[in-house]
Amino acid sequence: MAFSMASFTTIGLSLVVTSWIAAVEGSVFLVGQLFFASSTTAFVFSIYAGVVTDRKNRLLIIRQGQSLRILGVCALVVAALGSSATPWLFAYAVLFLLGTVLNAGALDGIVQLAVDEHLRMKLAIRVSICRQLGILCGTGLGGVLLHHLPAIWPVLLMAVLMMVQFAIINLFFADYQNAPSKPPGDIISAWREG
Repeated sequence: MAFSMASFTTIGLSLVVTSWIAAVEGSVFLVGQLFFASSTTAFVFSIYAGVVTDRKNRLLIIRQGQSLRILGVCALVVAALGSSATPWLFAYAVLFLLGTVLNAGALDGIVQLAVDEHLRMKLAIRVSICRQLGILCGTGLGGVLLHHLPAIWPVLLMAVLMMVQFAIINLFFADYQNAPSKPPGDIISAWREG
């Protein structure tokens, strides 16, 4: 639950901060382009992520996903500090969403390994509440920080939260490494098979 709270606080911060930087850098049109690029990335890559999650070690997938998210936040740091933020904003949008999509399936798989079946519904409700609280805290905190401080500060807070998430992954998820549930193969064929 702590991971979900930190992750969704980061997402909430991201929504506000990237919108602000994009609006200041370009226009509301750029904000729309960023959201379109990230949504398209998530949609297209979700096919690959689901197949990969079933065919690789889930802890490894989560670490790779989190690493992509951290790289995305590094691009956002450059966007917040640089004079030409637009390409860095797009790099952030794509990398952060790629990592998020990878994490989603792998985390669900680990939950199935870690939590008894009769307790999963309680956990799902608690995780959902933590996610909503994370969005609430992230968007609110992002707005307050941007009102009082330069954009780099909420971006640095995102970086700190990403490191906390990485620590949580390494501390609490290490016991749930698993052998792949399906053999490696062609991604498109595997997706068709389910």
